[in-house]
Amino acid sequence: MPSERHTRESANRQPPRPTKKGKDRSQEDNVWKEALDDLLEQFIELLFENYHKLIDWTKGYTRLDKEMIEISEEGGFSKQSADKLYRVYFKTGDELLVLLHVEIQGYVDKQFAERVWNYKNLIERKYCQRVLSFAVLTDPDEDFRLREYRWEFEEHLELYRFPSVKILDFWQKWEELEGEKNPFAVVVMAHLKAQRLKDRPIELK
Repeated sequence: MPSERHTRESANRQPPRPTKKGKDRSQEDNVWKEALDDLLEQFIELLFENYHKLIDWTKGYTRLDKEMIEISEEGGFSKQSADKLYRVYFKTGDELLVLLHVEIQGYVDKQFAERVWNYKNLIERKYCQRVLSFAVLTDPDEDFRLREYRWEFEEHLELYRFPSVKILDFWQKWEELEGEKNPFAVVVMAHLKAQRLKDRPIELK
């Protein structure tokens, strides 16, 4: 899919059940990708508000799907998440690439932070441009909250920190989501409900 320029567009709260690997994850992957493409500004505003204030949304943003496919194939990355790459413009005048990692799997991946780091390095080498990585963890594991990649050996240290949001935490903000005008709140609510009711198709419908 070619790069596409976008302009600005304006229950029960128990934790969800773990998701299974396979076609369920693939379907959720596609839902998140479509939502990000249509509502990128609203996504950033709801989940990473401080960055939303720094971006100049009047200049729009560029979707880099074709480039992301090439990078994934070059790096040998498997489809473990809804990874998306965009070019955005900040109010400071900086033009940066924004790499969004939406982790769909319902189990803990200890290599996730390393994959974020590898993706960032590969993109920066390929395009000679700075990359900002953002992580969204949609799994139901309360303790899976990776925010950095760290590798140490003797005097050597490699460290990369990135903002990370746990969708599970929004169960505690359900009433706020219900009153939220941001349309991406509906995406978050639907995801939480879909996870919890995955084995109850009638109630889910």
